[in-house]
Amino acid sequence: MILLDSGEGSKLLIDYIKPAGLAQLVSGLPTDICFLINGPLGKVAVGIEHKRLQDALECIKTGRLTDVQVPKLKDKLDICLLMIETGIMRRNTESGLLEVRRGEMWQDTAEMGWGAKPWLYRDVMGWLWSVQFQGGVWLMPFVKDKVESGWLIANLYQWGQEAWDDHKSFKKMFIAGAPPSVNLPPMLFEAAGEISPFRYMMAALPHIGWEISAICEERWAGSIFEAANATESDWAELVIGRKGKQKRRLGKKYARDIINIIHAKKQPQ
Repeated sequence: MILLDSGEGSKLLIDYIKPAGLAQLVSGLPTDICFLINGPLGKVAVGIEHKRLQDALECIKTGRLTDVQVPKLKDKLDICLLMIETGIMRRNTESGLLEVRRGEMWQDTAEMGWGAKPWLYRDVMGWLWSVQFQGGVWLMPFVKDKVESGWLIANLYQWGQEAWDDHKSFKKMFIAGAPPSVNLPPMLFEAAGEISPFRYMMAALPHIGWEISAICEERWAGSIFEAANATESDWAELVIGRKGKQKRRLGKKYARDIINIIHAKKQPQ
């Protein structure tokens, strides 16, 4: 469940978080939006401070966010985020001023009526870098309006409901110098833990890759010798997943490609 503070600003978001019923209003939250996500060691409390661009600029002048709100956020929550609803915004390439689109016109912040002196885009971004790197409150992608705000909040919440180990992006590794025939996609180093030499070698085989390399490591107890001396039938019968109650096996065709690589025969097409 996504919790929205019942204060004047954040409560307006409830109609934009879909599906209906995913969010509810609560009084007394430490920030505008709060929810729990799955972390590596259990539940993690996430808080989002939601501001319109005009309010964010006011915070730069008054220090309200950095001096009052950030300490409260960090005291109560594990992950602190800042979302800014900017409208359509740009940096004027000639003047360097921050400008917002109003109808068919671009106006600086003074012309918008947001103070006597227009803001330089550089100064606003400098403040945001400080909020992130010195304050530890991370900036979410800029959003145009409440429709985008609601979508992004729901998107992050739904991402966080998956088990931590089900996220695949960092369960990859880069294998330098892999032969073109292996047809590996660009991959990143695994985020957690060391990668065994066995898995590097298995992942470089055709049709194996990162995830199935872990299955190979278990099947052959991390022994490169055992995997290299496995028969084509052993590889074909390797269980790589399930579809319903049925076991998914690697299969004869893929097994033959692997055996050909191991024994330096023809490359898979």
